[in-house]
Amino acid sequence: MLEALQSFVDESKLYYWRDQQHREVDFVVPAGRDAVDAIECKWSVATFDTTGLKAFRENYPNGRNFLVTPEPGEPYQKSVNGLTVTLASAANLRQLL
Repeated sequence: MLEALQSFVDESKLYYWRDQQHREVDFVVPAGRDAVDAIECKWSVATFDTTGLKAFRENYPNGRNFLVTPEPGEPYQKSVNGLTVTLASAANLRQLL
């Protein structure tokens, strides 16, 4: 996934986030003034745990949330544990960011 993101996101603007409790978000990308997009990568939607993303959004509330999986299909939004998350494949993420 990193290589796919590097093909269309400036590497100097691609970050990883983890707090002192070891909650993490796979990738974060600045998205304008006071906003940052969060990207989680999972093999399956069923394995998605929002713990890290919820902690991240407590500190950085502005921005979009993405869940990237290899599962085919058009991107769609879903509410997961109070967060709005856009589910997409890696190929579709380029169009969304």
